[in-house]
Amino acid sequence: VVAGVVGYKSLQNFPVYEPFLKDGAIVDLGDAANLETITALDPDVIIAWEDDEKIYDQLSRIATTIMLPQSENWQDTIGKVAEVIGEEAKAERYIADYNDKLQKLAAKMDETGMKGKTAIFMMTWGKGFNYYGGLRMVPYYDKLGFSKFKDMQDWGEISLEGVAAVNPDYIFLGEDFTGTAELTLKELESNSVWNNLNAVKNNHLYVVDTEIVGPLAMGQTKGLDVIEGLIK
Repeated sequence: VVAGVVGYKSLQNFPVYEPFLKDGAIVDLGDAANLETITALDPDVIIAWEDDEKIYDQLSRIATTIMLPQSENWQDTIGKVAEVIGEEAKAERYIADYNDKLQKLAAKMDETGMKGKTAIFMMTWGKGFNYYGGLRMVPYYDKLGFSKFKDMQDWGEISLEGVAAVNPDYIFLGEDFTGTAELTLKELESNSVWNNLNAVKNNHLYVVDTEIVGPLAMGQTKGLDVIEGLIK
């Protein structure tokens, strides 16, 4: 169904998408939509986002163009995409399977005593980290039952000293996929502040792929697989 995507190179940073990109069946449309490449693909329909509004007229001359709003709610997004391509039943089944697994894991979190434990989902960034706590993290905090630290924002930067002040029970850490972070996982292994964190001392530090904190369906599903692995 998918002939090409904008942001192809960015998707290559996330292992969950590798099976769909490795054989070259999906064409790289560039970091911004390349109209010539799109025209060559001769698509039946183009799904565009709010940022593409400035080129909507050009896109619509190539093929029927559907504008969808960007959203942190992946279930809403795949539902809208499914409507465009006539695959509503598949989307509904995917969402139902995800929600069923989420509900079962939430019950196990309660049974194992993990529910209510403080957790940070973060990524190395600059000289410290950035963390995520907004809508995309609802499954982890509101549904599974991990606790946020006081005054957590939807997204924010936090230093190592800031993490130490929170001293969470669980840390889910991804490495900066842009390769620009000054702080590395290797450096942290020999850092005394880091090694004195409760999560590190109690073997509740989990190095994860960063797509689990992203707003896309497959990354969120992979996140449940990560949590399932911990509970087992």
